[in-house]
Amino acid sequence: MYKVNNLIENPNVKVISELGPVRIIEHQRNMNVSNLSSMSTLYYFSKMNIHYRQALITLNQSSFMISSGAMQWMLGDVSLSSNVKGAADYISKIVSGKMTGESAIKPLYYGTGLLMLEPTLKPMFMLRVEEWGGIMLNDGAFLGCEGSVTLRVKTEKSLGTAMTSGQGFFHLSCEGEGVVLLESPVPIEHLVEVELQDDALRVDGNFAVAWSSSLQFTSEFATKKAEKTNSGAFGFLKNAIESNTTGEGLVNAFRGTGKVLLAVV
Repeated sequence: MYKVNNLIENPNVKVISELGPVRIIEHQRNMNVSNLSSMSTLYYFSKMNIHYRQALITLNQSSFMISSGAMQWMLGDVSLSSNVKGAADYISKIVSGKMTGESAIKPLYYGTGLLMLEPTLKPMFMLRVEEWGGIMLNDGAFLGCEGSVTLRVKTEKSLGTAMTSGQGFFHLSCEGEGVVLLESPVPIEHLVEVELQDDALRVDGNFAVAWSSSLQFTSEFATKKAEKTNSGAFGFLKNAIESNTTGEGLVNAFRGTGKVLLAVV
């Protein structure tokens, strides 16, 4: 039996988002005076509406996977597993971590109780994997997920796309059902969700935070036509010249039916 006082009901704490077992709390003012040298920086952060945030996860005979080192405290009948199944799996996870830029080992917490993650100044948000039909993540976006979500590393099939897109050769894929907890490079209110229905989105830069697994992702010339009229060596050269003269060059393209989450600011 446990009881937590002066957390959610604290006037300095505000629950800004909640989905499934995850609540994101925001500390309205920084009350920590242990590091006086950073107080002026935090003051100006607060004026920009940048506050410390934490994710509080409620476990009810369930499990939650997080990035290594992200746990601040846990309470109740909660156990921890390295989520490593033998030497081969350990090597595989180390390699996958190097590929995606994520932490190699993602510990699994299970049982009944509370799990609090370390405070961060980065915005956090949640998505339901099943509502996206599977989610592909940009490097560094993953923070945690329910144990019902399966994580895989997927390799970009096109060498040219991997080298020119800025998105990298490998992406972390979230499959199954459940909530995934993500970090954003921009405030949540600046994230733009684009829904595609047999259409295409072209982005001039590495702005996609997450996208549906059903979408085809490629890097191509900005002047490439949707129809296959400029195929072959002549078409490639024509697109290269047109893109160079327009100043747009290569863009990242998402095609098909699904969603793309963009950090446009």
